[in-house]
Amino acid sequence: MIFYGKSDVGKVRTSNQDGFLFHDYGDGRSFAVVCDGMGGHNGGNIASEMAVEEIRAYLTDQTNLETFGGDFRALVLAAIRKANDKIFVRAVKEPTLKGMGTTVVLSFFDGDHVLTAHVGDSRAYQFRDGELRQLTTDHSLVQEMISSGQITDQEAQTSPYRHVITRAVGTGPDAEIDFDSSEITEGTLLILCSDGLSNAVPVMDMEQILKTNPVEKVCDVLVDTANKNGGNDNITVVVAGKE
Repeated sequence: MIFYGKSDVGKVRTSNQDGFLFHDYGDGRSFAVVCDGMGGHNGGNIASEMAVEEIRAYLTDQTNLETFGGDFRALVLAAIRKANDKIFVRAVKEPTLKGMGTTVVLSFFDGDHVLTAHVGDSRAYQFRDGELRQLTTDHSLVQEMISSGQITDQEAQTSPYRHVITRAVGTGPDAEIDFDSSEITEGTLLILCSDGLSNAVPVMDMEQILKTNPVEKVCDVLVDTANKNGGNDNITVVVAGKE
């Protein structure tokens, strides 16, 4: 597997509350995660940092790997729940961090198989045969409004509720996590990103960037494009593919 990642504060925010990580076990397995924090002056930054670190620690702990064996869904579920517990407990103990939380989108690669877990509106896309397909469905108010027919996809782009998420890691005692299974073969790319990218760069433009740039340049071009389109939020993207 090859991984590229980039995170940028954008043009409006004063701090970057996104985080990302990728890890290769060296045996055909690897994982990548993107988090977008929320809550208070420092809460979002702390929540995303904690989520990335707790997930990294859990998924690289040999004891956990042995306990779950090949049940990677259970392993990933436990890792995200562990992060949720740590963030929630800290927010309860520290009043200034009350309500902090983070989105999580995490892909675990096992050979050609990809298991993607997500909470919130950070997304996973698959790029194959020149087409970009969204693998995750946002846990957000506008997505619920789209699904119920109240607004269109185009109207959602300017909705005053477009930043309201309906699920997050760390905001409650438990996190509801959705999963997707897909394949990643030679020539396929997986893209994980925060909404600072997906809200700023239309899917057709993302697809064109993926078609016309070498994989090692894709993150830079996507982030630059998001900034050119306003950079109204922190922007984070990870691109993974098969060598």
